Amino acid sequence: MRTPRTMLTRAAIALGATGALVAAGAGTSAAQTEGPPPVEIRVTADTDAVNYEITNVPRVVLGPFNSPGICSSTLIDVVKAAPVVGPSVVDVILGNPVDYLAIIAQLGEAGAVVDTNPVERANSSTNTVTSDFSPVDRGLYAAATICNLDTDTFAVGAALVVGELWPPGISTGSVDDAIGGGGEEG
Repeated sequence: MRTPRTMLTRAAIALGATGALVAAGAGTSAAQTEGPPPVEIRVTADTDAVNYEITNVPRVVLGPFNSPGICSSTLIDVVKAAPVVGPSVVDVILGNPVDYLAIIAQLGEAGAVVDTNPVERANSSTNTVTSDFSPVDRGLYAAATICNLDTDTFAVGAALVVGELWPPGISTGSVDDAIGGGGEEG
């Protein structure tokens, strides 16, 4: 059974991810009016992993304490999310209200949320978080993050995971190695 904190984290991440996909498009971060630079996410794909680095994570100031911020990240299957998020893009363009809570529920029902990393503390000297989602299947993904549970500090990046370039059992050696040639005759 999911705890309320886990559900809140997933809801906040999905809200941030959906908002970013709809309002800004994959690969961009949310605009902030003044203050520190916006949170950014750099996403790369490996053979079976989506790696990401979150930069400009705001610090948390609680009274006299100034501690590193935290981020919650999620991996979204873009193909499964497209039918859910797509109609909302039209509503945003037309200036119609969008029910983000309904979108969050629909993303879950569509199986678009692949994985989550609920709480990651930023490096105290660089204000960055570096992590990954692995293993993941081949596909097109969006990695989304929200920091300090603040919807103004979210970012989304995209990655294409292609898996192994050669199927199992295929050698990347020479043709002679594959057919047994190349030896000296005696």
